[in-house]
Amino acid sequence: MLEKLLEIKKNDVITVVGAGGKTSLITYLSKQLSSEYSILLTTTTKIYIPKSSDYNNIILTDKSNTFILDKGITLCGKYINEENKVVGLNYEELDEFINKFDISLIEGDGSKRKKLKGWRYDEPLVHPKTTKNIGVLDITAYDMYINDKYIHRLDEFLKICGKVGNRITLE
Repeated sequence: MLEKLLEIKKNDVITVVGAGGKTSLITYLSKQLSSEYSILLTTTTKIYIPKSSDYNNIILTDKSNTFILDKGITLCGKYINEENKVVGLNYEELDEFINKFDISLIEGDGSKRKKLKGWRYDEPLVHPKTTKNIGVLDITAYDMYINDKYIHRLDEFLKICGKVGNRITLE
């Protein structure tokens, strides 16, 4: 079980960053841990609203619905925007919730559902109370061509490595 390998325990605040698998990892971990712990599922940026089967409760702070379950998964954000994304909370707003849950799982950056990304100078947004920071990289990105079809913010990615048309390598 991945949660044991990652040594996840009560009071962990886990921020997941990267591209190509963040949401899947957070969904998996929240489901594995929710029978034993109360789970806060949130973001410091924006995430597509998960399937209703992936959470038990939702808190939208702009709507003032603050019911919290003893166990299970609670999705939390400010509101749902016109793109059907949950808009995240800032660090101070998150502080109000983190201590009310056994484990917090935070998506710390977005990648527009692409396999890789180039980060801006102000990313990722990792909450200061983070106890574990997990970087995710889509294994299927290996050997793909560098282009904007697969890479979010290609211009930023190109500043870090490679050039358009080259293939992704381990280096």
